[in-house]
Amino acid sequence: MEFRVNKKFNHLSELLLSDYDVIVVGNRIIDERSKLIHDSIKVCSSQVVEVFYNFQTFSMSVNGVFVKLHELDTFLQQFKHRNILIEVTTLDFSEILLIVKGLYKIVRRLSFSYVEPEGYRRVTSALLSEHKFELSNSFSKISPIPPFSPLMDGKSISGHLISFVGYEHSRLGRILSEDENSTIKKFSMVFAVPAFNPGWESHSIFQHANYLEDRMYDESYFIAATSPFSIFNFLKEEIEPSLTPNQILQIAPYSTKPVSVGVVLYSVNRLFDAANKNGGAPMDKAKNSVSIKYDFPNKSQNSTYGVGAVHLYEVDLG
Repeated sequence: MEFRVNKKFNHLSELLLSDYDVIVVGNRIIDERSKLIHDSIKVCSSQVVEVFYNFQTFSMSVNGVFVKLHELDTFLQQFKHRNILIEVTTLDFSEILLIVKGLYKIVRRLSFSYVEPEGYRRVTSALLSEHKFELSNSFSKISPIPPFSPLMDGKSISGHLISFVGYEHSRLGRILSEDENSTIKKFSMVFAVPAFNPGWESHSIFQHANYLEDRMYDESYFIAATSPFSIFNFLKEEIEPSLTPNQILQIAPYSTKPVSVGVVLYSVNRLFDAANKNGGAPMDKAKNSVSIKYDFPNKSQNSTYGVGAVHLYEVDLG
């Protein structure tokens, strides 16, 4: 895997959407950014693929056609050798993960775009709640995303949880309370620093201050919010070598979308490596693959305002 492009544009119009054969986009329009993205895609010449993942039925809607997860990779074969842009602003983490997994072996290169908001709307006035936001209306119980949910025997296998934290403190708390120390034996937090804009990192630090003050973690890290490539290298070069033979890496991807892209690329890459090392075992039985801890948030309408800079990332898959 080779990381080739990390560009930043001032406006979405600077990103030449028609250069891509296919654009994968989410079906939710929840703020000014997602509306601008959908409006821009409508007038470009690329084939648009609109997706939505239903975690309750383990199926993906692709342009209105529901495809079961065990059939998704075969369904995506129609995009083999195409030049594909994945528009991550509009996509849920689970959708990015499953689409990249399906395309991983059939395309040589993948591009990702992300549009920053101008800002986030606070729940109350800045005076009363400087660091409180309501980005999601609700969360679901942490549910598996096959095949990124290897079975764990608490007696012989332990977990090292890497939590990429954002503005919503309850998400991490839910993981720890549900686990009750049954599998998680090591816990590390990762903060997005520097953030997209100066000062934004203080929101996530404040939301998780109790973990910092009470030393409820084993390690903490600070990695740029805008660089999926740094996230990939952090997991590959720093975290992976530290795992013991009976330790599974658990990842909670609750930070920025570029961070999510880095987590996705690492998780998919490791999944295929694990299957190859186990003699081409089926993906759902691959040992030493990553376990994703995800709670499928129901995103709030208009939790952000305005449209900020646009980021483009490109990776050669080899």
